[in-house]
Amino acid sequence: MTLRDLRVQTFKERKEGRLTKLPATFYRRLKILEIQIREIIEESKDNAQRLEKANADVRKFSDMKLELHKNRERKLTDLAREKVNGQNPNMENIHQNENEYLISLCSVIEKHRANTLLNEISIDANTPVLEEKKIEPEEKTAKKIEPRNDEYIEIKWEPVSDFNYFYQYEIWRSSDEILSEDDTIIVIPTWEIDHYLDRGVGSGTSWYYSVATVDINGRKRFSNFVRGWTTIW
Repeated sequence: MTLRDLRVQTFKERKEGRLTKLPATFYRRLKILEIQIREIIEESKDNAQRLEKANADVRKFSDMKLELHKNRERKLTDLAREKVNGQNPNMENIHQNENEYLISLCSVIEKHRANTLLNEISIDANTPVLEEKKIEPEEKTAKKIEPRNDEYIEIKWEPVSDFNYFYQYEIWRSSDEILSEDDTIIVIPTWEIDHYLDRGVGSGTSWYYSVATVDINGRKRFSNFVRGWTTIW
């Protein structure tokens, strides 16, 4: 993938009213392109002209990626609403990486409707976002994990209160309390989402999770580690 390929796809997504078809390897190729551009920046620190071009490419990449995500996010939200309404929307252009996101959207919409239409609830709009990265006693952190015996673990968090600079959530999972670059299991580009089901983790397993909030400048803020587990059955 090149910046031109990304520009073409971004323009197509902007122009079309419904979701466009993405290649199966699109998001993997997008990640590779980002890595390549950042590698060029590292290699160009002694060449001012090349470094300036590489930094300009990063800005173009970030802008187009953000626009593409926002357009697809808006269209996926429309599809989720139609699905909850029982309208049987056309789902064939949903990328495999977006299935979990769509399911979460439907869950949020259903939960929102149930709370606002059927119940009176108290909402604190100024609830702090994620705590700074620190290790909490297991008795406290376990409240944020729903242990199951059917091979999935549910992670819950407080959504951000100011979404103007929000870019995405990242769910990180590790077998211990040390994270590496390969530990990201999913990216969630919608600020309203407040939970994720980690499926297929097996019975009798234990994992540590952290939720990172990423802003539009790429800065990440990690939550504390929480431990989740499944029982043996």
